[in-house]
Amino acid sequence: MLLLQTDDFARERARWASLGVRTIWNTAFDDITAAHLHPKDVGCALVSVDEPRPAASWRWGGPNWKVAPGLAGRQRIRGITLQALDAQAVAQRWAQVFDLPSPVASERGWRLQLQGGFVDVKTAKAVAGAAGVAGFTLLVADPAAVLAGARKAGLPQSEQSFDVLGTRIQIEPLES
Repeated sequence: MLLLQTDDFARERARWASLGVRTIWNTAFDDITAAHLHPKDVGCALVSVDEPRPAASWRWGGPNWKVAPGLAGRQRIRGITLQALDAQAVAQRWAQVFDLPSPVASERGWRLQLQGGFVDVKTAKAVAGAAGVAGFTLLVADPAAVLAGARKAGLPQSEQSFDVLGTRIQIEPLES
């Protein structure tokens, strides 16, 4: 699942309706409006689009949730890697659904630029269940500590990444 934040939920909902994108869950509270988009209408992943009010709040984190101070509070998911049998078609669909610039061919397949991040879509092997989320790129304050924790947990590693249940987690340092 990928969670995206918007500053105009009504605009997003109107675009989804015009594209025939179904939602499988919707909610609205005073402090947040959210919807989960049908994976078959988007491709490869369940995506939640949320409009928190105020923007820096996050209901789903609980009543005491706050952004951590310093570098720790700036850690985030920078990118997601999807795999699909037709990577170009999925990348083009994501561009439509999320009103993004056209995907650009890359050595990994197709790249979509997000504000401060990216979505990579690569070609999957032609086997059942091959489409879906293949990995995440995380910006972290202390990459060495994250990688040491993965090593301690016995997770397969290579340089700046590790695997969890078949999903590649790429670690990048957060610039101070």
